Amino acid sequence: MIRRGRYPDFKRPLPFSPGYEIVGVIEKIGPGVQAPHEGQMVADLCMVGGYAQYAIRPARFLVPVPDGIDPTEAVCIPLAYLTACQMLTRCRHLPPGATILVIGASGTVGTGLLDLARHLGRKAIGTWRAFRRAFACLASGGLLVGYGSQTMAVGREGIVSAALGLARPKLWNTLSLLLSGRRALLYSITARRSIDSEEFKADMAALFKLLREGAIHPVVIERLS
Repeated sequence: MIRRGRYPDFKRPLPFSPGYEIVGVIEKIGPGVQAPHEGQMVADLCMVGGYAQYAIRPARFLVPVPDGIDPTEAVCIPLAYLTACQMLTRCRHLPPGATILVIGASGTVGTGLLDLARHLGRKAIGTWRAFRRAFACLASGGLLVGYGSQTMAVGREGIVSAALGLARPKLWNTLSLLLSGRRALLYSITARRSIDSEEFKADMAALFKLLREGAIHPVVIERLS
C-alpha cells in the first residue's frame, strides 16, 4: 500500500526504504540516551525504513525484547499483534465468552485476533470478507471496529469511495440510538501511538511477555536470509 503511494499516513517522494516494523540489536546510542543500552534487542513501529541493515530511531519509541524470544516471531508483534491487542482490549472491554467476528481472519492482524481471542477466552468467528454486512450482524449494543483498507491498497477503491467508507461509521454512531445501541469506530495504530506512546509501549511489552511464556503463537510463513 505504501509502495503504491496509497497509504494516508505516508506521502513522501521516491526513493525510500519500505518496512513497517523492526526488531534488531542496538549498535550505538546517541548523546544523553540512558535506555535502552547498546547490545539490547528492541522493537519499533517505523512505518518505513525497516528493510535495512541499519536504522536510526528515536529512543523513546523503542521497546525492549526479552531474552529468549525468536526475533522472527518478535517482529510479528509491533504492528499485527499490537493492532489486534488494542482493538480487543482498548477499544472496548469484552467479557470472557463474548463473541467477535474477524473479517480477514487469514491476514496478519486477523490471525493475531484469533490467537489473542483464544488466549483471552473470547469466542471468535473468522471470515474472508464481509465488511458491508458486518454491522448488520452486530447484536444489540455491539461494536464494529474498522481497520486497514485492502481494496484501497490494490487499487479497487478510489479516494472518494474510501472517504465515504470512513464517514459511514460516524453516521452509524450518530444513529446508534435508532440502531439498538450498535456503534462503529475506526482504529489507526499510528494515530493511537501519537496520542499515547506510553500505552503503545506498555501493550507491546505485555505482548512480548505473552510470547515469551508461550501464551501466543504468531504464524511465521517464511524465513529469509
